[in-house]
Amino acid sequence: MITTTLRCAALAASLLPGLALATGPVSLTDQPGVSATASSCFQSADCAAGRWSAANVFDNLAYVAGIGGNAWNAGTWASALAPAWVRVDLGRLAQIDSVVLRFTDNQGGWNGYENLYELRGSADGQAWQLLGSGALVDITGNADALTDTYQWASGAQPTLRLLEYRVVGGRHWAALDEMDVTGTAVSAVPEPGAWALMAAGLGLLGLRAQRSRLARAGR
Repeated sequence: MITTTLRCAALAASLLPGLALATGPVSLTDQPGVSATASSCFQSADCAAGRWSAANVFDNLAYVAGIGGNAWNAGTWASALAPAWVRVDLGRLAQIDSVVLRFTDNQGGWNGYENLYELRGSADGQAWQLLGSGALVDITGNADALTDTYQWASGAQPTLRLLEYRVVGGRHWAALDEMDVTGTAVSAVPEPGAWALMAAGLGLLGLRAQRSRLARAGR
């Protein structure tokens, strides 16, 4: 049984070489293959590049007060009826240990600038779950107001691919400096064709194991 199980694992790895096995909690937003989209971006028509683009939320660079950049900014206010959002795609499913949200610090330039937000997650981009909600407020020197941290205990981590910072109110444009997601990557869901190929291979292994047992039984 152990030998058969190991062979199955080896077969799965050979048939689906792109699937990475879990290696322990890491900063998932620092890994290759991460991307981001947004509802809109200030001074960036397609949100793909620029000082206010969606990808700035995982660039590990701090927003520059008085100059701007290195952050996402929707260029618009938001409400529950007209939310603004930035969405990070981790590129694969992962067990999420923590999410840290850091707001733009204008160092007194926009004191009281506030986003009321929801943190949402999805495994497939279709079904979304509410992970938390709160307010980020630009108050110079107040890390608690500028940063919110969500953590999940072992065994309670959500398995997600997408994280969304969704602004549903506040006093100024929707914005976010950084979203840092930590956790453990798990095998991505293969395409249907790959599943069929893997199932056929595992079925062949099962048939061989059955024949081996019959041979030992003298049949």
